[in-house]
Amino acid sequence: MERDLREADKHIRTGEVEIAKQRRTVETLQADGHDDRMARRLLQTFEALQAIHVAGRDTLVQELAIANKERSTMADDKTKTGRPDRDRINTSESYEVRDWAKRFGVSEGELLAAVRKAGPMAKDVAKALGKSF
Repeated sequence: MERDLREADKHIRTGEVEIAKQRRTVETLQADGHDDRMARRLLQTFEALQAIHVAGRDTLVQELAIANKERSTMADDKTKTGRPDRDRINTSESYEVRDWAKRFGVSEGELLAAVRKAGPMAKDVAKALGKSF
């Protein structure tokens, strides 16, 4: 998970650089009186992808904190294991973002914003969206 976190941070840094470049491109096109519609659309795409990377990284940070806490409070009996947590939204998995967004009847962007606000637990995200869980 820590390797995934480093990779997510790398994607975010790269995204910041690319977004800055694209903003300069839009500004240059506007200043020179050129059509900047395609450049602005590309910038919006970069910004949406960046939001997904940030949400994924934030989820990894939260999951890593939970895993570290669980490790420190883990029972000595290794044969007793719990079931997987099916109530956690993993924004690093596109199918989960798609499926949870459909379940709550919101766009993927709205879901990601709610996860950033409320954390990865589905019941907290539902509350943030004003939906029942």
